[in-house]
Order: sequence, then C-alpha cells, then structure tokens
Amino acid sequence: MGMLMTRGRESFGAYFGMPDWTPMPVGEILPVEATKQEKGPHGRVWILKKENVLISSLPWSAIGRYGYFFGCNPVAAKQGSKVLAELVPSAGEANPFLVW
Repeated sequence: MGMLMTRGRESFGAYFGMPDWTPMPVGEILPVEATKQEKGPHGRVWILKKENVLISSLPWSAIGRYGYFFGCNPVAAKQGSKVLAELVPSAGEANPFLVW
C-alpha cells in the first residue's frame, strides 16, 4: 500500500489560513512537514535522484517548457525521508518537490 499526495498551494495546508496536515494522523505518514508559509516560490523542477525507479519511469524530457510550477506550499523534508527532486526558484532556496 502507499499514498501519493500531490502538492499545490492548498495541498499541505496554510493556504488562506487553512490548518496544515502535520498534527493530523495523515501528517504522521507524510515524509514532509508543512512550514506554515502560505505562499511558496515559483520555479523549475530539478531532479536529484535520476536513478530512482519512480523518477526514471517519468517522462521528464517531454515536460520541456511546461516543467515550470507557479507556486507551491513550502514543506520541509522529515529526517529519514529521501528528496528525489526540488523546486528551484529563480532566486532563493530550493524546496523539496518529490519526497518519499
């Protein structure tokens, strides 16, 4: 069994003052914690682990110019999780993008 949680500005909470998932039961199984920041950066995806089975199965070269994401809900990787890709803004710090 597994769980996939995609990310957008409202995915992990803190968007428009909504609570985040961290203190909820689902927060215990997520590999990330919400940062309580409502607006994350815009940016491009940077693959860190190209050899990962999931990463290598996705058509990253076909994404091309569409590999730009307009905002995200910032998260922090939990200890022991693996960050497979980051969202890299034109200025500022990268954010975990694909984590397991």
